[in-house]
Amino acid sequence: MRVPGVNEAARRRLGRASAVLTLAGSLAACASTFGDKVGETLPASMGGLPAGAPARSAEPPAYPAVHDMPPARANTVLTEDEVKAAERDLVRVRTQQQPEPGAAPAKTAKKKATPPPQSAQ
Repeated sequence: MRVPGVNEAARRRLGRASAVLTLAGSLAACASTFGDKVGETLPASMGGLPAGAPARSAEPPAYPAVHDMPPARANTVLTEDEVKAAERDLVRVRTQQQPEPGAAPAKTAKKKATPPPQSAQ
């Protein structure tokens, strides 16, 4: 639709401004305080709270203290001797768990299948 007396550039600016205002309005609607009450007013069939849901608490839940640092650790860094001993222990356990290359796999005892009991007819 052409509006007499409005050039093409003005029409584009008007279109961009209306798009920005529409987007800003929709974002503001998402951030409103009304949003948390919508679930309470909708019926359960439309996504609201079920009939047996407990009421909201009057005060909001406390957030965890994310900037509080934990206390300093009481243990110290391992010495070189302790590191070498731990590495030796880990290597020893690994060699115990892994079979040597070329060695025959360990045979497991197979359990004999027992025949099912026959019913008396």
